[in-house]
Amino acid sequence: MDLHLSRDSVAAGDDVESHDKVLVVDRRRPLELVLMSISRDRYLPRIFGGRASWLAVAGRRGPRLAVMAEQWDRPLLLVNAGTAISQIGGAIHFEYHAQIDPNELLTC
Repeated sequence: MDLHLSRDSVAAGDDVESHDKVLVVDRRRPLELVLMSISRDRYLPRIFGGRASWLAVAGRRGPRLAVMAEQWDRPLLLVNAGTAISQIGGAIHFEYHAQIDPNELLTC
């Protein structure tokens, strides 16, 4: 299935090019593994200070899926651990929350 990715810019110079990307993924693949792959492939930029916090949401305004942090090894899922990528729809947007403590995103 095609999975459409988008993300917020992290700085003024970061918004020069589009951040939209399409991945082809197995629809049965667990969301957690897809998010780990996205992080490993550096779709989400590294920032000075090494503490970028991201909230992954379905589409642009859909349900919250996971909190991701540059300093964490894995995403913290906000949905069931067994959620397949097909269950969240065809798009994930990553909201940038600067260098706030990623644990604060758990209570938003």
